[in-house]
Amino acid sequence: MGGDMAPGVISVLRPLMMAQAQECFMAKALLDKRKNSLIARLCAQVAEYYDASHTSVLTLGEMTKTHPWIGWARFIRCKAIYYRALAELYSAMAAREGEMMGVEVSRLQAAKSLCDDIVKLAKLRNEAVTITIDVLQNARTHIVSKLEAADRENRTLFHEKVG
Repeated sequence: MGGDMAPGVISVLRPLMMAQAQECFMAKALLDKRKNSLIARLCAQVAEYYDASHTSVLTLGEMTKTHPWIGWARFIRCKAIYYRALAELYSAMAAREGEMMGVEVSRLQAAKSLCDDIVKLAKLRNEAVTITIDVLQNARTHIVSKLEAADRENRTLFHEKVG
């Protein structure tokens, strides 16, 4: 068996499709206004599936140089980091609900750092993959505004340890 049905390709596509399916569950959870802690766990699972797919792409070696999805490795990596950032954001929101302000600030700092990593990686893209930097920048802007507000509130009211 060769081409798209080769075992190495299947090892890439299986977790990739699982990630996409999990994204659907995450989107449904958002629409249903589920708890932030659940959404955080769903985002983390999406990231895990994208990480597994990314790892599999890297093991293909020479095959990726001739396959039409040569640029997928970077795109899949960006998606994994993006969902990890969303997991941190929703974990921060869950921490706020539990009045754990130091944890909230720490999670938002992690989310901001991950968004910065995505932007750096996205700028290195090649012609094979178009990554929408606007979406990434919007997520980062949202996270930074939440971080600034949470940090200010923690410093003035709660004085909880961050990190």
